[in-house]
Amino acid sequence: MKDAGRKILFMRHGDTGLTGRWVGSSDVELSAEGAAQIAALAGRVDVDGFSRILLSPMRRCRQTLSLLDLDREGELLDDLREIDFGRWEKRSFSEISAEEPEIVHRWLENWSSFTFPGGERLLDFHRRVAHCKEILQVSDDDIFVIAHGGVIRILLCLLLNLSVENYLLFDVQPGRFCEIRLHSQGGVLTRFNCELP
Repeated sequence: MKDAGRKILFMRHGDTGLTGRWVGSSDVELSAEGAAQIAALAGRVDVDGFSRILLSPMRRCRQTLSLLDLDREGELLDDLREIDFGRWEKRSFSEISAEEPEIVHRWLENWSSFTFPGGERLLDFHRRVAHCKEILQVSDDDIFVIAHGGVIRILLCLLLNLSVENYLLFDVQPGRFCEIRLHSQGGVLTRFNCELP
C-alpha cells in the first residue's frame, strides 16, 4: 500500500494593510480587508482530522484563528514568530536601500551571517524555525499551522529538503493555504497559495 503521508497544512495570517513594508516583530492587527478575507472562510475550513493547531503568538495570527471560528483551541508556539527586522520594521525596501545602502549590500553579499540592524540574526531565525520543523516531524498526526510568510517559507524549504537559501522562491500570500505531505522519504508540496485547504 502506498504511503499516503501525514498532512501539514500551513495558513498565512490575513492581510495587515502593510503590503510592501517589512513587518516582522511589530505586533500589528489585521486590516479591515484582511479580517473580512478571513471571516469569509469561517465554516469552510475543516480541521476535524487535525490533532493539533499550532500558531504564532502574534496578534495577526491569533486574530486569524479567531475569525476562522473553528471551535478549537490553538497552541501558541513562540518559535513560529516572524523574524525581527529591527529598525527596518514597517519600512519598504526602496526606503531602506536609499537610506542604508551599505547595510543592504552587506545583507545581499552574505545573507546567512547577516543581522538586521537592531533586530534578529538570520541564522538565529532559521534555527528557531528549524525547531518547529522538529515538532512537526515527530508527530504522527496531521497538523494545522497558522504563521507568517517568512516562517512558512523556511519551513517549506526544510520539509522539502531544500536549502534555506531558496526561501524567497516561495511567495506565500496572506490568508492562503499551503500543504505538505510528509512521507518516510521526505516531503511533497501538494498545495500552494490555495484559497481553501
